[in-house]
Amino acid sequence: MCEGFMKRLFIFILTIFTGYSVVLAEGSLFGYDEIWQNQNNKPKKLQDFSETPFLISMVYTSCEHTCPVTISKIQQIKTLLGNNGIENLHVVLASFDDVRDTPDNLKKYMKKRRLSEKEWTFLSPKSQKVARELSVVLGINYKKLGEGNFSHSNVIALVDAKGEVIAKIDNLSKDIEVFKGALLAK
Repeated sequence: MCEGFMKRLFIFILTIFTGYSVVLAEGSLFGYDEIWQNQNNKPKKLQDFSETPFLISMVYTSCEHTCPVTISKIQQIKTLLGNNGIENLHVVLASFDDVRDTPDNLKKYMKKRRLSEKEWTFLSPKSQKVARELSVVLGINYKKLGEGNFSHSNVIALVDAKGEVIAKIDNLSKDIEVFKGALLAK
């Protein structure tokens, strides 16, 4: 079955059984129009990143295990692409944690990790519902465990200027060459 059909079917089922509602333009993440807050407490939608391709994933900053590895993997992807002439690729990291990952805490985390605001944007969800919707759209599974911890899959997606996912890995041990191939093919 077509991946797009499966995504629409999953979103339909999620809407019926949980009350979550996600409306996407055909194949584009830009149809997801929830407003998040960035690390500077400014409202942001995914459409705000539509000028150029960008990488997107979901993390939470109190994570001590896979989230730092996800960020390191994204840095490797940026290096790989930079070595192939694709400079200044923007990164969007949306948080699962609507309680701890306030804009102020996201900004502090960025400084701690030495991540440039010119190339990185962290997003704070206004509610758990908003985080859940984006995770569904991106194909990221997660579960809130309590005490500020989450169990989650590790997806990194490359989105083009139209909002379409053109490359994706769903495991941090996957080959990142897929990102280079997707951008160089465009």
